[in-house]
Amino acid sequence: MSPLVVARLKVLINLQFPLPSWFKTMKRLLFITLILIMGCGQTAYEIPDTGATLEGSITYDGKPIPLALVIVRSETATADSIVREEGKYKVLSVPLGNVKIAVDTEAMRSEVISRAMARANTGPDGKAAPNAPAKLSFFPVPVKYADPDTSGITMEIKKGTNTLDITLSK
Repeated sequence: MSPLVVARLKVLINLQFPLPSWFKTMKRLLFITLILIMGCGQTAYEIPDTGATLEGSITYDGKPIPLALVIVRSETATADSIVREEGKYKVLSVPLGNVKIAVDTEAMRSEVISRAMARANTGPDGKAAPNAPAKLSFFPVPVKYADPDTSGITMEIKKGTNTLDITLSK
């Protein structure tokens, strides 16, 4: 259809079915809202690369901690990572300078429960799924280690690879 035909149809429709003024106002509000929503899109936040990593192992009373959240915090920034099942961790883009470190096993309790449920789930034949996750047990550590301010674990981070084997005790 040509633009002239479309314009005439619009005029004809408005003459036969006049729109109430509130409807026109609602159309304008909807248009403005859509423009605002499209303009307020979420921007991606990238963690600045400090050029430093922190890695090592975590043990509690001589046993490796199977699953925990490691938190490294400086005065201006925070980085974290998950301890792998053999007690090893690696935190990328660690803040430079003096940092406080926390080990939070409570944060990973749901992961342990989730894996236990997945292992307990059997198929119609009564057998466990062949790709069931490895069995993990929850390994609670004293609450003081879950907060960087109360853990007592500190270190000075420099560019490059930093190593710290963390030994927790009762």
